[in-house]
Amino acid sequence: METKLIELIEKQGFTIEEIACKLSHNGRTISCGNLVKKIKDGTIKFQDAQQIIDILGYKIAITKQHKD
Repeated sequence: METKLIELIEKQGFTIEEIACKLSHNGRTISCGNLVKKIKDGTIKFQDAQQIIDILGYKIAITKQHKD
């Protein structure tokens, strides 16, 4: 998930700094360094990832797997 977040951020033309700033405007205070560390270490909370994905204009969809 971590690499996918970075790919989406870059694909949408944002920098990590811009995302951290937008998260801060949503009531969260997070530095760019902390955000990068959380993404790269795989310790980002689902809620934070969800907010980033929302900022980027995407949504998370959870679907049931089809077992053969």
